[in-house]
Amino acid sequence: MKRIGVFGVIIFVIMIISVASISGTAFANASSLYVLHDGVNLYLDESLTETIKELEQNEIVEVIESVVIGGKDYYKVKVDDIVGYVDAKYLYNTSEESCYQLYTAKAYASKVGGSIDVFATPGGEVIRNYLDGTVLTVSESEFDGYHIVVMDDGIGYVKNESLTTSISYNERVAIAIALICLVSIILILVITYYRRNSDYFKSKRTSK
Repeated sequence: MKRIGVFGVIIFVIMIISVASISGTAFANASSLYVLHDGVNLYLDESLTETIKELEQNEIVEVIESVVIGGKDYYKVKVDDIVGYVDAKYLYNTSEESCYQLYTAKAYASKVGGSIDVFATPGGEVIRNYLDGTVLTVSESEFDGYHIVVMDDGIGYVKNESLTTSISYNERVAIAIALICLVSIILILVITYYRRNSDYFKSKRTSK
């Protein structure tokens, strides 16, 4: 019995050491991601009711694990010895676009043949222009009226009203012109048909 007891204690100690080693290794190998913009909330727990810190743009956070809260992806992270939860769409890895939650949208200008501006920071320096209708890769992250657009050489900020998941300004104008032309053609055909058959229509009216 004593041998069994000693053996059991040894096994228990080994298990504790193994779990601690695994936990330590997992934490040590945790990946580091960057914050997309200022003001991202770091929540105390999975209830997401208490914000313990507002993260800054490009601040590095250490990801402990991925979790799903309310059907959305979140990360449990460590920042300056503080552990909390962050919406996954507000974190990214500079070398891996797959870390973004992305979708495609079109540039939407305010006039025919116009273009939209891409800013280095929200409302900051214009670093690029895209013609109306250009298909862009955009992050789901939205901040202060701007969306982040992912380009080959980095990221930029685009005003929300400068993006559309529907049709661009040029396409809308083209469709409007096409509809006007179609209606005009139909009217011309109706008028032409009526004139060519005016005698017939007159006879129909008089016969009544």
